[in-house]
Amino acid sequence: MRIVVFGTGQIYREMKKYLSKHDAVVGFLDNNRLLWETQIDNITIFNPEDISRLNYDKIVLMSVHALEMRKQLLKLGCDKNDILHYLEYIDLQSCGELHFLFPTNKKDVDYKKRSLIITTVLGYDGGSIAAIYAALALQKKGYDAVIAAPEGNAIFIDEIRKRGISVILYKNLTYAKERELFRVNIFDDVLVNTFQMSSCAIELAKRRKVILWIHEPRICYQWMEYWVEEIQKNITQKNLKVYAVCSIARENFLEKISMKSIGILPYGIPDEPVKEEYRGNQFTFAMVGLISDRKGQDIFGRAIEKMKEKKETCTFLVIGKNSQDTCGKIIEEQAKKDSKMQLLGELPHEEVMKYWCDIDVLVVASREDMLPIVATEAMMSGKVCILSEIIGTAEYIQEGYSGLTFAAENSDELAEKMIWCVEHKSMLKRMGESSRKVYDKYFSMEVFGDRLEAVLSEEESA
Repeated sequence: MRIVVFGTGQIYREMKKYLSKHDAVVGFLDNNRLLWETQIDNITIFNPEDISRLNYDKIVLMSVHALEMRKQLLKLGCDKNDILHYLEYIDLQSCGELHFLFPTNKKDVDYKKRSLIITTVLGYDGGSIAAIYAALALQKKGYDAVIAAPEGNAIFIDEIRKRGISVILYKNLTYAKERELFRVNIFDDVLVNTFQMSSCAIELAKRRKVILWIHEPRICYQWMEYWVEEIQKNITQKNLKVYAVCSIARENFLEKISMKSIGILPYGIPDEPVKEEYRGNQFTFAMVGLISDRKGQDIFGRAIEKMKEKKETCTFLVIGKNSQDTCGKIIEEQAKKDSKMQLLGELPHEEVMKYWCDIDVLVVASREDMLPIVATEAMMSGKVCILSEIIGTAEYIQEGYSGLTFAAENSDELAEKMIWCVEHKSMLKRMGESSRKVYDKYFSMEVFGDRLEAVLSEEESA
């Protein structure tokens, strides 16, 4: 193709290595008038208003201001089909290249149906894990469930295959067009997981019934702003039904996308028994998940400091990859000074599960969270959770009976709840048993499988 690149700043410098050797850059556009008629990489930079002078096939937007650039080009008379976000351009180069990864221990079973679960990049995040658990729940119902994603973490994918699930990797899946998705017709049901995959769901829904299952915080809609207008135009088609994992995810969606209503479809997780062992006198609190501003480990850190002398009888575990944002740097510095705090880094799921026998109380201090899987794992393990009241899981907790909550970002109140747990250790077993009952009632795989099958059956009969 002959392409015009709009943007000559940091995004271009970082992404130009992905420009295809088969494509020719015939010019650059930039709104900085000081750059007009100068050159970058021996190619001329033009005023965007001169776009009609250039002979091109596509315009690639390489800037954080891609949305504004697209609007500018449309006003200048450019065809919307000729404009590509740089992420779309990069993925488009892999159009047609599918990779099939079969299970390492596939069972010889006569399945009653074949279901496809399409999700975003596979990794140790809540959305990916929810997709895997959906596949496992459908397996138990007699479905052959297959996962499809643009790409993924190799270790995580190996874990999926060991569970008897096939994986399809297709780099251009997020932005795939209808003509690329014809293979989906071999599946009886299609569930598209996460708002990031909305464009794919919309394309599929042109020919078949599709379920879109969303989990996202508000910040995700800012990241997706470039595509939101197009999603809004097409998401109300009759073949596409939208479900949210919890009421907070639903509210976030409806703030940006105008629809009358969408359903609620909570996930479930497998029951994995925790081996209880005698661990001495150290009372252990833990936070598990990406160390980031949104997850709020810094709030946990401040609460630890406010526990004063009670802190000396405790251990504080922080498990998860450090994003190295403001929160990440704060908690890293605190751990260097406080021997009671242990940063264990990112661990495979199996390793995390081994720590549940050491954990007395899980803290979820998120500034925003939907239905964090780690909280559900704690309830499954019969552990007490202290939850920020703004996360979705808090809706299922009865205060002082099956868990504890605190006001969002209030480290003083969190410290009080943590101290209460240390002082009332004898009550935690009863609370843990009640916490487990919440898991059994709302988040077991049996309950999840029933919900999923009911949703799929409803869409088939609609």
